[in-house]
Amino acid sequence: MIFDTHMHCQRSCDSKMTLTQAVARAKDLGIGMCVTEHWDYDYPTYPQAFHFDIKEYVKDAEKVRSDKVLLGIEIGMMPHLVEKNTKLAKSANFDYVLCSIHCVNRKDIYDKKFYTGMTKQQATEAYLKDMLTCLKSHTEIDALAHLDYIARYWVYGTGLDWYDAPDLWDEVFKVLAEREIPLELNTRRLPQKGVAEELKKIYRRYKELGGKYMTTGSDAHNTDAVGLKIKEATELIRDWDMVPVYFKRRQMQLLS
Repeated sequence: MIFDTHMHCQRSCDSKMTLTQAVARAKDLGIGMCVTEHWDYDYPTYPQAFHFDIKEYVKDAEKVRSDKVLLGIEIGMMPHLVEKNTKLAKSANFDYVLCSIHCVNRKDIYDKKFYTGMTKQQATEAYLKDMLTCLKSHTEIDALAHLDYIARYWVYGTGLDWYDAPDLWDEVFKVLAEREIPLELNTRRLPQKGVAEELKKIYRRYKELGGKYMTTGSDAHNTDAVGLKIKEATELIRDWDMVPVYFKRRQMQLLS
């Protein structure tokens, strides 16, 4: 069974589906799933938007939790949040702690204003510097989400390019490989022309530097997006000679 290990339900403020709807959709598709509600401390644009009641979240999830329906959380990393994020990751019996970079220099990279006066190379470098600092300091990381998150929102009209910041890319990949932290192949951009080839070039370098494991996640915020291109993503990972995985009880599981 393949798994969609990244999706958002009613406790993520930007989601338009409930956990019940997500579970039903995953069952219809014949895939496993892990719900990963957003949690971002000190989010600069909407400081309280990405908080919720952890106990209630776990209580509701336990009603549907199984080998095919797993409980996770997506934690937004920033360099000053190590202690808070570590405590959060240990606050419940999660199957999966997915960590992300949504902010750089304490600024929201979803916001187009972030890119004012910056070249694509400068934006890439700033993104990777914060990512590297967080990867070195945060210990509670099962996988790193959507490496290409910034490319969804920046203003440059092209995707990620290793040549924009080769030394920083390599440092990030070395830390991930040494700690055996999987990279997520996020499927949000896969339907777009050329994205699979763009990501292949980036992930190939991750493999060259020792990276081996990858997860798949749709980042779904509505039922239509659950399982989006997950089968294709799993096949891509295998085509790239890497190993697709998911997590259960914070332990890496190899896809059969």
